[in-house]
Amino acid sequence: MAQALRSAREAGALGEVPVAALLVDAGGRELALCQNRIERDRDPTAHAELLAIREGLRKKRQVSANGGNGGEGGEGGRWLEGCALYVTLEPCAMCAAAIVHARLSRLFFAAFDPKGGAVEHGACLLAEVRGRGGMEVYGGIREDEARELLQSFFRGLRKKKNQ
Repeated sequence: MAQALRSAREAGALGEVPVAALLVDAGGRELALCQNRIERDRDPTAHAELLAIREGLRKKRQVSANGGNGGEGGEGGRWLEGCALYVTLEPCAMCAAAIVHARLSRLFFAAFDPKGGAVEHGACLLAEVRGRGGMEVYGGIREDEARELLQSFFRGLRKKKNQ
C-alpha cells in the first residue's frame, strides 16, 4: 500500500485525483502500478484500477507469448486469478465490476468512499463474490493517510476556485 500511496501523491501533484493502484501476482511480483489519468487522458474510464488491470493482463499475455502460461490453467493472461490489487480508495461501481470480471483473488484498499464506493458502500458489488469465497477484501489499510491525501487535494482545489 505504501507504493500505491506514493504513486497517488504523484498523481495529485499532476492535477489528478490522488488515487493509485498496485497489481501484484500470486508471488507478490509487481504487474502494474497505475495512477488515475482521467484529466491527462481526457477519459472518464481512466481510473487507476482499470489501468492496472489492463496493464497486468498485457504483461501476463507477454509472459504467455514467451513460453510461460501467463495465468492459471494456461489461460494465457486472460484472468488475474491469484493476483491482488492494492488501491488507495475504495473502488467505484465501474472498477468493482472490472475487479470481479478480471477474477482477482484479493483486494486491499485504503480509504473508504461512502459517496462513490461500491465495495463496502452503495451497490456493494463484491458482496456475492465474497460470499462464495471467491475473493478476499480488506479495507481501511492506512486509511487515515489516504483520506488526508484526498482531503488535502480537494481543499487545494476549492482554495484555487475561490481565489
